[in-house]
Formats: sequence, structure tokens, C-alpha cells
Amino acid sequence: MTETILVITGSDEPNIPLVLEHLNPEDIFRLNTDQILNYLSSLKVEKGSSEFFLTDNSGKTCQMSQVGSIWYRRPPEVITVSDELSENHQKFASREFQRFLLATWHTFVEREPIWVNHPLKLRRIELNKPHQLQVASEIGFQIPRH
Repeated sequence: MTETILVITGSDEPNIPLVLEHLNPEDIFRLNTDQILNYLSSLKVEKGSSEFFLTDNSGKTCQMSQVGSIWYRRPPEVITVSDELSENHQKFASREFQRFLLATWHTFVEREPIWVNHPLKLRRIELNKPHQLQVASEIGFQIPRH
């Protein structure tokens, strides 16, 4: 069985189709985070082991143990479940969605797939401006002094 490439993005990301047209569609599972409610997640637990699955609305299933690489390409951070929900319920849904994604990253306990833009590393970089400036200086960028 070939390894799956999991693409985590948004449905409106324009660069995804340009890359995916050069890959085997059978090896690709696209998770559009802005459409997360169209996916089914399931967990199978047996005698000390577990397996996590995602299924899209077309019926295509991604078995997480078969994921060999992940392309994390600008997925929307906040989902809107319904305009009818209160602001507090919207925040709750958004937090639960972030927890779902974090739990998904932690399903890779046996082996870490190859990541293109690991979300936790991206977050660390985004939050560390002094480190960004140091790296920029090291590679030759001119850093303003004031």
C-alpha cells in the first residue's frame, strides 16, 4: 500500500490544485478545514493500539497510520459552524476544532510523517520575533536598528 499525502488547507487555497495535478489523486487526502463538518472522524481501539480515520463527503477515507507526509498549507484557523450561534458558542466550536487538529497531530505516535510547514513549529516561529530577526540577520538581511 502506498503512503498517503495528507493536505491540510482551506477550500479556497489557490495553490493546492496547481501542485496536486502533478500527483496521483489516489495518494492524496485533502482536509479542507473550513469544511470540517463535512468529514467523519473515527477511532478504532483494540488491545493497546488505536487507529484514527478521516472520511470526506465523497466517501474517501484516510487511515492516519498510512500518512507518509503532510502539507499544511494555510488552513483557515477559525470555522463558522452557524451564524445562528452566539459568540460564546462560536468560540467554543473554534476551540474544539483546534483541539481536534491537535489530537490529529498526536495520532502519529509510531512514526512522524514528513511535514511541509508543521503547524506547531510555525506557531513557535510566529511567536518568536527576536529569533526571526536573528535568523534574518544571519542570512544577510539588513535589520533596522531602531
